[in-house]
Amino acid sequence: MLSRIAEGLFETGRDVERAENVVRILEVQHKMHLARQAWNPSRDWMPIFEAFGVEDADEPSEEALYAVLVLADTHPYSVRGRIASARERARAFRDHISEEMWEHLNRSHLRLAPLRFADIHNVGRSEFNRLIEVFCDAFHGLADDTMIHGPEWHFLRLGKYVERAEMLCRILDVKRKTLELAPEEKGRPIDFHQWQGLLRSVSAYEPYRRVYDARIVPSQVLDLVLNHPDFPRSYRFCLARIEESLRSVTTEAW
Repeated sequence: MLSRIAEGLFETGRDVERAENVVRILEVQHKMHLARQAWNPSRDWMPIFEAFGVEDADEPSEEALYAVLVLADTHPYSVRGRIASARERARAFRDHISEEMWEHLNRSHLRLAPLRFADIHNVGRSEFNRLIEVFCDAFHGLADDTMIHGPEWHFLRLGKYVERAEMLCRILDVKRKTLELAPEEKGRPIDFHQWQGLLRSVSAYEPYRRVYDARIVPSQVLDLVLNHPDFPRSYRFCLARIEESLRSVTTEAW
């Protein structure tokens, strides 16, 4: 397999995973916005602006975040930009992925390309975010179910888990910056609500309740998302899958 194909598959895996994680973060923050009585945009949106390098917005707001992190064409964390990038790469190596994967990616790109924030607002932010999550999960599921699990699949998988591990670090960084901007909230109900939001952003709330209990304990939250060997979005799990794929592509004959 040519190195450019390997790189393209790796970056495609990263792009799709990045798009999903961005809308997960936006969805959690959107729900916290609705639930919180004393919402301070400068304080509560700013950690996300800083974590993703959003610098050209006039003021921190949900619409400004969607303009950059969902609808921009060039920002490295834009959902539309990442899906468009994945589609362009996939078009160049269609013979290395399945027909189902290409059709799913191309169809989703065409639906997303003309959208504006008003369209997302009309559909509902939660509904839109869920559609992106389903698209990304379906893409990775199609890869698992329709590709031979050889070098091509492993490079796609490497991109997925490298991005997932990095995004988890960014999510934790958003929580850290939120605490720095409002240190008086540490240990108060809103602080635990934010820890719950962190769990939901990585689909870990129900697994957390099964492993521990309904009570949110920050140290236990960190233990689950960083160290649990069997939780698919934990840092440790991601590193283990990365190691597996690296071992496979370095020992297999291309």
